[in-house]
Amino acid sequence: MALAPGARLGPYEILALLGQGGMGEVYRARDPRLGRDVAIKVVSGEGASDPVRRARFEQEARAAAALNHPHILAVHDIGTAHLAGGPTPYVVSELLEGETLRERLTRGKLPVRVATELAVQIARALAAAHDHGIVHRDIKPENLFVTKDGTAKVLDFGLAKLRDAGEPAGDQATTAEAHVGTGPGVVLGTVGYMAPEQVRAGTVDHRADLFALGCVLHELLSEQRAFRGASGVETLHAILNAEPPDLATLVPGLSGGLERIVRRCLEKDPLQRFQSARDLAFALEAVAETRSSATAMPALSGNRRSIALRERAAWATAMAATAVAGWLLVAGMRGAPVEPAPQVLRFDVDVSSAGTMPSGPILPRISPDGRVIVMRLVKDGTTRLVLRRMDSGALVEVPGTDGAGAAYWSPDARSLIFLVGPSLRRVDSQTGAAPEAFVAGSLAVGPNLALTWGRAGTLLALGGGQELKRLTAQGGQAESVPLSLAAGRSPAAPEFVDDGRRFLFTTTPTNTSGLYLADLGNPAPVLVASGISGRVVYVEPGYVVYRRQSALMAQLIDLSVPRLVGDAAVVATRVTGNAFSASPSVIVHAPASGGISQFAWQSRAGGETRAFGPPSRYQTFDLSPDERTIVVNVLDDDGQNLWAIDSGLGGLTRLTSGAFQDVDPRWSADGTEVLFGSTRAAARAPQRLSVAAQTLSPSFAFPGASFALDDWSADGKWVVYHDATVPELLVRPIAGDGPPVVVARALSGVVDQAQMSPDSSLVTYHSNDSGRYEVFVVPFPPSGRRFRVSTDGGVQPTWRGDGRELFYLALDGTLMAVQVTPGATPRFGAATALFQLGSSVTANVQLESYAPSPDGQRFLSLQPVGDAPRASLSVIVNWQQLLKPAPTTP
Repeated sequence: MALAPGARLGPYEILALLGQGGMGEVYRARDPRLGRDVAIKVVSGEGASDPVRRARFEQEARAAAALNHPHILAVHDIGTAHLAGGPTPYVVSELLEGETLRERLTRGKLPVRVATELAVQIARALAAAHDHGIVHRDIKPENLFVTKDGTAKVLDFGLAKLRDAGEPAGDQATTAEAHVGTGPGVVLGTVGYMAPEQVRAGTVDHRADLFALGCVLHELLSEQRAFRGASGVETLHAILNAEPPDLATLVPGLSGGLERIVRRCLEKDPLQRFQSARDLAFALEAVAETRSSATAMPALSGNRRSIALRERAAWATAMAATAVAGWLLVAGMRGAPVEPAPQVLRFDVDVSSAGTMPSGPILPRISPDGRVIVMRLVKDGTTRLVLRRMDSGALVEVPGTDGAGAAYWSPDARSLIFLVGPSLRRVDSQTGAAPEAFVAGSLAVGPNLALTWGRAGTLLALGGGQELKRLTAQGGQAESVPLSLAAGRSPAAPEFVDDGRRFLFTTTPTNTSGLYLADLGNPAPVLVASGISGRVVYVEPGYVVYRRQSALMAQLIDLSVPRLVGDAAVVATRVTGNAFSASPSVIVHAPASGGISQFAWQSRAGGETRAFGPPSRYQTFDLSPDERTIVVNVLDDDGQNLWAIDSGLGGLTRLTSGAFQDVDPRWSADGTEVLFGSTRAAARAPQRLSVAAQTLSPSFAFPGASFALDDWSADGKWVVYHDATVPELLVRPIAGDGPPVVVARALSGVVDQAQMSPDSSLVTYHSNDSGRYEVFVVPFPPSGRRFRVSTDGGVQPTWRGDGRELFYLALDGTLMAVQVTPGATPRFGAATALFQLGSSVTANVQLESYAPSPDGQRFLSLQPVGDAPRASLSVIVNWQQLLKPAPTTP
């Protein structure tokens, strides 16, 4: 059925027939109401008479009309005309001037730049469709249009999915015919552009469109189809079993980055492809704009533009400025309408309404799609996981996560694996179902666990003993992954890269650290760069984000060499440890921990508080035996170094320097030396500092990175330290090679803040293995007995100088005192409240809050200056824009 010029469909006047296909005809028509020409597609034949297909036609046309996007054909209207053949449905769309990509390919392959930029626009269009739950399933050059001004348009959204009545839903054997039109015989895809799951009649989702777009891009670049056989059946066989021709061979000079993107689109397993069209657009746009590897990226000036807006308003501004928070990038085609470059937005997220800061890092993790942050917060004295949604600002507590430690996202952002004491659990982040135990046999689980979740469903974990383990997303027995490292070095912070087989990791100790690339099948890692330590995040399309001192850096990585490319750029400053995370669109990190505080003296009666010394970011400290000097580690942009403060006058003297973590200082009994933990030692050995001579020397070596110093006995013979991984408390002689003695162990939680009594017969510590922090005392040498001293929760126990009184902080910040009667079976009196030292202490149990004088008549404490730090995060949207060269002025 063809309509003659002058015929009418509703208010539209037919001008000319533009083309015919298996489902009907396309006409040029005139809309007299708006005075514009439009295109009208008319469904004829069986499609017009079948009520089921007519209903599907209208439903999917409405869905396509909802996709208001510059790279999707705009649908203006739908209707039904009563013609001679009966009711005839039609759809009215914008009239395009130009040609399909199939027509363009008849003139030869496209320039790489043009093909890449067109693919960026198409990927954006697919992202918009997928956000509305619409999967095209028939992406091919015939359904991709290029207007005269160079703009890409995706055609036939949803319309190519129509199925003949009674046809089996998955019967590709009969429906996948190799022809150009979009007729009833191509309802589930066109041979040569179908994903393997379509060929197998399996479950098809948005990733099938990404496979098809990879096929199209391969053809645009090389003039050869990615999969082609002598017949349709042979082509389908190639899709399932063959690899596409090597693009690097077909297109000499093609960048490795673009070749890897196409190869990843064409992965046969959907889990190995890009997981969203938005990620694909990011990768393509970065390749289009990235200079050659010889061109260094400029370092940033560090001028941080803060957005001082309220939380929800700040994100709303980001959404409006960048169209879905930075997921759209520059189109960049000559003559095409150019979208404005996304604006880099920085703002802080106040999450204090959902809880307070935990004792350890808040550990924010942004989901791979950049939509949700998971973090640890304390509420009612218990650490829980909280989700913060980027689009709405909503804070949602994850049920069943009491006592949670670090959490790790699945690649599809649907699941979380999180740590609780010595075990792992898995929870669906969207359904709210109760968490389930995650079995990781033979994996030593503890607070320092590091885990990475690959796209292929493989997990790598680094637990106790610094041994790398491999397991599946379903759990089960963990298998060892051998690594050939130099003696004295251990792996840290594993991170899968794009293919889910290779992974990055750093090494310890810090002063010999480096970034390495390894393969699950090859135990010989390759050094990528020296001097990088701690957590490293890999982000598509090929960046690594890592911490240098307290600054967060980003740099290109060439995985084929492997090596870092160009200069590292600063994307954030004042970043705390490994508490950062990155997705292609969003970086989130915890601001530098430790609020501003000042030392003060208070009497036992809680009288007037006398402050002294300059306010600063003080961390752990110790009071000298003569009460004259405080040694304290101070947090600054370079790390944590030790300082001495005169307890009377408040004068400051630097004791150590350098980009190290010098923590947990402890005075010797004679006040001449300080023992402290440090990252400066090759074997992670605690350092001994001679205060007068200002000389350093290593002491014994900790066996791993999970150990932390607690105390140095009054007689100078013993060192108390704890293993955060197991967790357990150990005592060993400071001199000689005597083995350590385990004096306390917890089934879950922590053992920390230990101190040996002045006569070395008892050790006190706090632990939360019962679900709440309590103070305990154990004999030394161990007798198997344990005494609980606190009555209703407590932390940070400290002995009086003669050992006959023990102090601790109640959970509300009240300083408590307990009388002690030494002996073979020590006795402890009832806890007595002295005075209110501060507010709730559950947020900083790892940092000393006070120290008693030897006679217990006055107390040194750290008092906050200004408002107490609130639980917050720092967010950077569109951070990859910071890595691009600044535009030059002509």
